[in-house]
Amino acid sequence: MPTNILIIGASRGLGLALAQEFASDPNYHIYASVRSPAPDNRLPANITQVILDITDDTSIHTAASSIPALDILIVNAAFGGDPERLTDVSPERLLEYLQPNVVGVHRVVRAFLPSLRKGEGVKKIILISSYQGSLEGQKHASAEESYSGPYSVSKAAMNMLAVQYHNELNGYTKEVDERRFVVVPIHPGWMATDMGKKGGDGGQDPRISAKGIVGVVNGLKKEDSAVFYQWDGKVLPW
Repeated sequence: MPTNILIIGASRGLGLALAQEFASDPNYHIYASVRSPAPDNRLPANITQVILDITDDTSIHTAASSIPALDILIVNAAFGGDPERLTDVSPERLLEYLQPNVVGVHRVVRAFLPSLRKGEGVKKIILISSYQGSLEGQKHASAEESYSGPYSVSKAAMNMLAVQYHNELNGYTKEVDERRFVVVPIHPGWMATDMGKKGGDGGQDPRISAKGIVGVVNGLKKEDSAVFYQWDGKVLPW
């Protein structure tokens, strides 16, 4: 039986690169979520497109009903916005970050938990986060290193989602052998994607990040849950 993976936000950039990297291994079947379908003849045989909008409950639940069982869920969809100071944004603007980056992530994880709970073995939930969400990292950041205050707030909240999913899905057990879920946030690095270019030029090819992330995901063990990783396997501070 192939390992079933769902990648949320796989139409371009990192999500597309992740789908392609996983698809290079025939032992994986990838469900790639997109808002608008691409022609089927562009896709490898082990990639299935799933129409999904992370802000739409109906869309999410329709997609969830079409996937019977999952081994790995990767939530990549996010809103980056432009560089902004937290002190300059309205509460309404802050919600534009929190809705997709926190509430939308929670919508997706909850909707696909039944699929993840089917079958045997350890299941993995990967949240594509950012070092901008590291409290320790931001505490020492310069103005140039801090991309956007509202974005950082949303990614820090996403990281806490990962920790709480880890606790609750594993029943707060302290026994590593009893864990059924591995839940981690991963920082993909600064990439030359549409969002990454808002911070300037010089980001790395998302295919490099994707290759590293696939290696991290494949190597995750029960004891690695609730650890904040970088794309190359480096452990980051919360």
